[in-house]
Amino acid sequence: MYVEIDGATYRATGNELPFLVFAPAQEPRPDGFAAEPDGGWTRLVDKSEFQRAYVVRTTARWRDWTVRVNRVEDGIAHWRYYGDGLPADDSRVSRVGLFEWLGRTPVEELDDVVETVDEMAL
Repeated sequence: MYVEIDGATYRATGNELPFLVFAPAQEPRPDGFAAEPDGGWTRLVDKSEFQRAYVVRTTARWRDWTVRVNRVEDGIAHWRYYGDGLPADDSRVSRVGLFEWLGRTPVEELDDVVETVDEMAL
């Protein structure tokens, strides 16, 4: 989930208000944000403090499987796959449940990327 506050976009988490909003450590501290022990900045925000909230869902094809991309950091896609048949001998892929897998691969290995944006009601 993402929220827009005063023209800036931040990653946010939460199922109900207030949302916990994150700003990257490499940026100067935004107004109202507090330092996190492991780096970065956080802030709790209520509905009156942001202008937009939305969820971005990204899917892509890795080899023969459609995966759900959770995030991309430094050119590496962190993704999740539900199903069976992924190559267990690839160290970049790990099985975390009976039919759930996590993977980390370069974005160049992903094809057919589809991104959808779902606006959240304010």
